[in-house]
Amino acid sequence: MKKAHCCGSVLTLIKEPTVAANVGKVRLDEAKEAGANKVIALCPVVNFQLRVTANKKNLPVELLIWPVSLLLIWCFDFPKS
Repeated sequence: MKKAHCCGSVLTLIKEPTVAANVGKVRLDEAKEAGANKVIALCPVVNFQLRVTANKKNLPVELLIWPVSLLLIWCFDFPKS
C-alpha cells in the first residue's frame, strides 16, 4: 500500500493555484485508479482543495466531508435545493 501525500491545499491554494490544481488532480486520479467514485475527506481543507480541483479539471467525483458521510450511512435524506 502506498503512503498518502499532502493534498497541496495549505501551501498552494493561496499562492500557487495552478500547482494546487495539479496536486489535487494527482490525488483524485489515485482515488479513481483505486476504483473510488466518492472521496471522503476527514479534513475540511482537503475537502475544499479536492472540490476546487474537481471543478477546475471537470472531474466527475463526489466529494464528502466525513460528518456528511456519516449521515448518509445512517440513511439521512438531505433536502434537495
